[in-house]
This record gives sequence, C-alpha cells and structure tokens, in this order.
Amino acid sequence: MLTSCGDFDNSSTKLSLDDKASWALGKEYDDVAIAANYNYMPLELGFCNLSDILGYEKNYVWVKFTFSLTDELKNQSLGLVIPYVHFSEKTWINGNNIGQMGDSENDPHSSLLSSYSYFISPEFLRQNGKNEILMKILCQGRSSISKGVFLDTYNNAKKASEWMNFLHSRIYMIFDGILISSFIFFLILYFANKKDLSVLYFSYICACSSVFLVYMFGAEVPFYASGMLSHLTFAKVFLCSFTYLSIYCTVSFILSFILIRIPFWITVLRQLVLYVTIIITLAAPDYNALIRLFVPMLTIYLLQFITAEVFVIKAFFNKNVRTRAIIVHVGFLPMIISMVSDVIVRDLMGNISNPYFSIFGFQITIAFFVVYLSTRYNKTYLINEKLNRDLRQEVKNQTAGLRVVNNKLMQELDRSEKNLTMASIVQQKFFHKPEGIFQDWDLAMDYYPLSKVSGDLYDFFTTENQLDGVAIFDASGHGVAAALVTMLSKNIIYQAFNNSLIKKTKLSKAMEEVNDTFIDEKGEVENYLTGIMIRMNYINDEVCQVEMAIAGHPYPVLYSAETCDIVNLKNLVTDGPHYGAVGMSEMMVNYADITFNMKKNDILLCFTDGITEMKNEDHEDFGRARLETLVKEKNQSSSQEILSALSQRVQDFRGKIPREDDITAIVLKKN
Repeated sequence: MLTSCGDFDNSSTKLSLDDKASWALGKEYDDVAIAANYNYMPLELGFCNLSDILGYEKNYVWVKFTFSLTDELKNQSLGLVIPYVHFSEKTWINGNNIGQMGDSENDPHSSLLSSYSYFISPEFLRQNGKNEILMKILCQGRSSISKGVFLDTYNNAKKASEWMNFLHSRIYMIFDGILISSFIFFLILYFANKKDLSVLYFSYICACSSVFLVYMFGAEVPFYASGMLSHLTFAKVFLCSFTYLSIYCTVSFILSFILIRIPFWITVLRQLVLYVTIIITLAAPDYNALIRLFVPMLTIYLLQFITAEVFVIKAFFNKNVRTRAIIVHVGFLPMIISMVSDVIVRDLMGNISNPYFSIFGFQITIAFFVVYLSTRYNKTYLINEKLNRDLRQEVKNQTAGLRVVNNKLMQELDRSEKNLTMASIVQQKFFHKPEGIFQDWDLAMDYYPLSKVSGDLYDFFTTENQLDGVAIFDASGHGVAAALVTMLSKNIIYQAFNNSLIKKTKLSKAMEEVNDTFIDEKGEVENYLTGIMIRMNYINDEVCQVEMAIAGHPYPVLYSAETCDIVNLKNLVTDGPHYGAVGMSEMMVNYADITFNMKKNDILLCFTDGITEMKNEDHEDFGRARLETLVKEKNQSSSQEILSALSQRVQDFRGKIPREDDITAIVLKKN
C-alpha cells in the first residue's frame, strides 16, 4: 500500500499527534481565547470524522492537540504537518497564529487534497511544559481531519509535506497530461476511420476525465487558488458535471465497443438524464445542497453502468462479440478493484492518508485500452498496407496485361480504321456527286456521314447532260452495317429505275421491284430502307413533269415560284393510302405515286431525317417547318447557296450537341 510520506514518516524525531486530538463545537466569531475555555471531547482522526459527528451542515469546530516536546525537538524550529483538512482551518500554537489551510471568510475555499506544513518558531513553544495547538475548522459537506498529523524538525516536516502533496495532488497533473494526449491521439484516429465509434467515445472519456482530474490538484491551479473561481462553482463543474460526463462516455464506449445497438429510446433517455443531472447540479444553491445531490446523482449513473454490464454479460453468449466482452471486463477490472479498495480504506477504515486508488486504477484501465486500441489500429494499418502492396502489385500485373491487350486492340483498331477508310473510299466511288451542269437544272447536294461510312444512299440517273431522275434512300442503323446495305441497294435501285424508264411503268411499281429484290438479296440482314425515287418527264422548255414514289421517307419540300409558297405534296397523292418501307418482308406495302409540274425557279429540296430529327440543347427537333421557311427565304438564291444556308442554320441550331445520324440533302432548282 502507498504511504503518505514515504521514508519521512519514519523520521526518528517525529512526534505523532493522532492520539492527542480532542474537539469542541464553536461559533463563527470565536477567537482563540474563547476556544481555550471550551470543554473538549476525545476525537478520532480519519475520513468524514467531523461530518459523522456534526452532519453536512455548516459548523465551526475547534480541534485541540496537547503535547510535550521530546528531547530531540527542543530548542529547534519545528514543522506541523496536517495531511488533509476539509473544509478549511486556522491554526494557533500556544495562542500564536501560525497559518491556515483554505479560506473561511466570505467566499470559503478549501485546500482540496493538498497538505501543509506550518513553521513553528522555538519562541512559540514551551520547551519543558505542555503545548497546545488549536485549530478552528469550518465544517461543511463531508468534513474531515485526517490521521497523520505530526511535529518534526521543519526540514523533515517540509519534505514530508511535499511528498504528500505529490502523492495526493500533483501526481494527478501527470495523469492529466496523459489523458489530454490520449484524447488528441484517439480523436485523430477517429477522424481517420469514422466508422469506429468506440474510438470516439474513448477519446471523450479521456477528455472528460482530464477535466475532472483538475479538481484533484485544484490548489495548484491559479484561477482557483487565487479565488477567481469559487469553490462551489469549481466543484459543480470540475468534480460533479465532468464526473457525470465521464461515466456517460464510459457507458457509451462499452456499448459501442461490444457492438451493441441499444434502442433509440434508451439513447434519448440517457442523454436526458445527463442534461437534467448537470442542470440540477449547476443550480445547487450552496455547497451542502451540492453534497446532498451528488450521492443520488452518482447512484443514477451507477445504475447506467450496471445496465451496461448487463449488456456485456449478454454479449458473452454471442460468439461474434464474446471476445470484445472479455476485453471490456479485463480492461475495467483494475478500475473496479481500485474503487472497491477506496471504499474499504476510506469509508470503512477511515484512512485518508493514502491517495485515491481509483485514480490509479482508472489510469491502468486507460493504459490498457490505449494499448489495445493502438494495437488494433496498428494491425488494421498493417493489413491495409499489405492490401495496398498486394493491390499495387496486382494493378501492376493487370496494367502489364492490359498494356499487351491494349497494344493488340490498337493494332486491331488501326486495321479497322484502315478498313473503314477503304470502305469510305469505295462508298464514295459508288455515291459521287454528278459532274458537269445539267440542262434545265441548278443542282447541288450535301452529304455528311456520321462516321467514315454512311447509311444514306443517293443516285442521279442521267443521259448525257439530261437529268432523268434522282433517288435518295436512308438505311436503318448507322456505321458499317448500314453502309453495306446501301452498297447492296444501289444496283437494285438503279436497275429498277431503268426498267421503269424503259417500260414506262409507274415509279411505285419500280419501288415495289426494289422492295422485292432487296428482300431476296439481303437474306438474314435486318436493316431496311426508306426512300424516294424521282423521274423527270420534259414536256417543253418551260415545264418539266416530275413523277415521284415514296417509301416511308420524309416528303421533299416543293417551292412554287408562281405562288411564292410551299406546295403540300401529301395533297397530291391520288391513289389511296400509302405505307411501308423497303425490305420488311413481314409487312404489307403500298407505295404512293405523286405527279407535279416544276416551272422556272421552282425548288425541290430532298433530305434524309438526319436533318429534321436533329436535336438542340433544349431537346427540340429541327423539324420540317424550318426547312420550308429557309427555302421560302432563299428562293432567289442558287441551289448551292440554299444548301450553304441550310448547313449554317443546322449548325447554329444544334450548337454543341453532337450529330446522331447521317445527313444528305439535294436541291433541284428549275432553270
């Protein structure tokens, strides 16, 4: 067991006064002359000895020590050592005041756990007779005057008092520094991994306990020792409120450590108890009321601790958290043992010469969890490091593999790009703009594949410098598959048009021939076509009769110079309903025939739906109306100027929105 003053207790000159104490009840304004005449009764020194006699109320007690000097102490400067007095006191020897511990005036202050050694001049002592020490003690709360009061040479007494102060008070400053460091360390750990609430609550335990410990060495703290903060406020905040907070955080730590999910209402209840107890404590009107409140409040928190223990015991029967439950019990065992030791030594044996064992036990508990949580974090860190190393190696291996695959892919892409370029060249050979100028026509066209190859198909049927007809088709889909379909279809369309030209049959019959032949030729290919076939019949130099067959394709825009307006070609269909695209074997088709005349300055604009279905940033379609407006506005312009204006308006309309389809446009203006 720790002793109060180490080797200094065994000084050969020491004179113990423990068995020479007596007491008498006094009054606030008594002086030493009045106190000398009181009737004194024997007093046993120890923990709460005065409150056991007088209760918790405020009283003034005179304690007397009567002694004779030993030969070793005669004619020397002596020291009187008092290990502990609560609440405060003033001391006289033979009627001479030699000092005080704490303050008994308007704002009473306790010296808390500090001891004191009073200097006694030889002049104050009766070298051969009886000497009398009188102490006026302010009693309130758990009032005590400890055992271990003695006289010795001043140097020995001073050393003994300093040693007591270290063990009873200043040593807690070391513990406080450890707790603050632990709080910062584990708070940083929590922010590194916010999933582990037990680390956060452990940091809170360290923080709250460090504030609580300030009460243990309060006499060394300037704002308390100087009287800036009253003892009542100091006890309310540092002793009481942070005791509640420490216990609350400890229970929270235990529950989170063993991975217990408590019901929400229990969490709310615990927080409510915390707030209410702190508020009630801070509202205590005086020190006696505070002492009376403190014990029942601690009982409430003890019940919380017992509740947490119930959850820990239940965790023993859960194999997933059994290990954590064992760790909790092992970790808190030193604290529990030391708390029981304090109760036995202080409350039952009345010995307050020793420091609080529970503080040391609590430090062992803190140290245990510091080591455990740090080790757990270190293991996690090492595992993560290993995983990172393995991951880096795996990434390196995968990267090397991907590099090989990527090189092969790039080679394949390069070959594919060359093949696409070749396919584009071949397709452009198939679908080229007409060369030269056609009699009676101002013709222009634009052709913009979405990629290098296109699903749009166009063709011009000519005899020398005479334009016999035009075809524009759009294969479903995009890219290579659609491009192959157009190349397959070109000869079919060309042959069907020539047959209709020779046999003088309707173009709708030619479109049916295209449909039938295309279905036979494409086999299992799922693509289909929409399109228009146009044939010119020259009546005279002024008028050209235009025949047109449509297969599911957008109607061209026809501008009449005579009426200065757009002609609705749908109104010119006279042979019943028309429906169906080209190449859909499972569907019935009926292609429309339309016949109309074109005169000088009339304009016919043919296009694929890549223009009308173009989207802008507001997800609007370019639409047909904008085409009709453009043609009306540009009716005095050449075919090429009309196409240039159309290209610009399409670009302005879509802005930064990428194209999603091929674009083909043909303008025929009658000269």
